[in-house]
Amino acid sequence: METHHCLNVVVGCPLFLRQLPSGPCLILDSDPTSFDNLCTEINQAEHSWPLTFQRAILSDLSGTTISWNIFSDRRFDGPWEQSVVQADYPNLRQVATVSIQGQTLVDVLESQSCLRKNDSKFHLIIRQGDPFSALKGAEAWLHRCISVALRGVDIPSGRRSECELFLSSRGFSPLGDDGLSIMKNTMVESVEKHGYASRQFTRTFNKDASLKALEAIFPYQFYRSLRPDLAHFNDQKLVEHFCLNGL
Repeated sequence: METHHCLNVVVGCPLFLRQLPSGPCLILDSDPTSFDNLCTEINQAEHSWPLTFQRAILSDLSGTTISWNIFSDRRFDGPWEQSVVQADYPNLRQVATVSIQGQTLVDVLESQSCLRKNDSKFHLIIRQGDPFSALKGAEAWLHRCISVALRGVDIPSGRRSECELFLSSRGFSPLGDDGLSIMKNTMVESVEKHGYASRQFTRTFNKDASLKALEAIFPYQFYRSLRPDLAHFNDQKLVEHFCLNGL
């Protein structure tokens, strides 16, 4: 999947194409003109992969009306009032407020045709808005997320640390020590590193020795924490699901 560039979900449209990761990108932003401006760049060769735009404000609940504040520096756009950032950024100006119905990231991802296969994965890059709300609204799909990059400004102060703790409790670990807050899904990495793709498990599933070895080391509670939708499965059903479907 990695060699074919899985989908990058980018929350907050960047100013320049070179700021996008390699591979196809789904860009989520409150302002469609930001994407129009991005696509009028002269040097389109800076990003040769497909780009898709969807107007969306991410929330932890679907259908909630969000007052979205737009600032003179769009990196700060979000649900917070200017008073929250005024002390640290005195030159920042609030230029508009729009009311938008929030969506969860799960709502957005479920509508993507490239993610309909059970073994499809994605990267998440959050550049704008409330990252904690976005992550909570993505929880049911985090087991399919390879990495999360927190690129936005830390608003309110300490919000990024909350996100890192949230992700750590769901199988993510910091990637390197570059100060860029990239968290990698270690469960996905472990499965791929040891070749435990679903097609390989399907071939070996009926071999008693292989199955018993897996049952002896399988992290049942950790898998349940990644897949709360499977909480009603007993241990045997969990292993069977993992063998046939992966994460």
